[in-house]
Amino acid sequence: KEVSIKDQYAFCRLHDIELVVKPKGLQEGYPTDIDFDAIEKRVVGFQQEIEDVIHGRIKSSYRDTALKAYEMLGKNKARSSMGVMARFETTLPGYYGSKGAAIILDVLSRLYLHSEQLTYIATAPQQPIEYLQQVLVPEVGFRLIRQDLMRHNNKNKPLDRWILHHGEQLTEKAKVLMEESSSYGSLVYSLEDSTVRSIYDD
Repeated sequence: KEVSIKDQYAFCRLHDIELVVKPKGLQEGYPTDIDFDAIEKRVVGFQQEIEDVIHGRIKSSYRDTALKAYEMLGKNKARSSMGVMARFETTLPGYYGSKGAAIILDVLSRLYLHSEQLTYIATAPQQPIEYLQQVLVPEVGFRLIRQDLMRHNNKNKPLDRWILHHGEQLTEKAKVLMEESSSYGSLVYSLEDSTVRSIYDD
């Protein structure tokens, strides 16, 4: 069948990811094969910590960032597309990409939004869905990465060296790694590219 210009562009982008982005990510120690099917169970395993964040028993730097935006910009501007995009990079779950973010958001929505456990009273001035996206998704994201660091073995030397030569605590390491790998995750594990792969794998 004839391939459209849009599909040609998508395929070229996917080709660039395979030849350039993934090798660079491998040098940095980012995973090139993530078990996305296991994410739901892992997120559920963080449930107590997540609820501690919701109820203020664990301080959230992501919540602080959102509240600062509301304070500086006001409610309307903070909720605007420009305001949200300005904070977007800090809410991505690192190398898990938008594909991982979508899974995390779906699990959190079922746990807290659909069950009405998360109310505006708890999340104000943010709407509950904003709170999920801007606070809980990155809270889960760095916990997934922290868990990866804890489970990491000697097969991936670059990341081993990264762990050994950074003196921060594991939580801070995970947060830094999440921020540094967000661009990689956005390219390698995006929802759009998952669709493209399925087209060209057929």
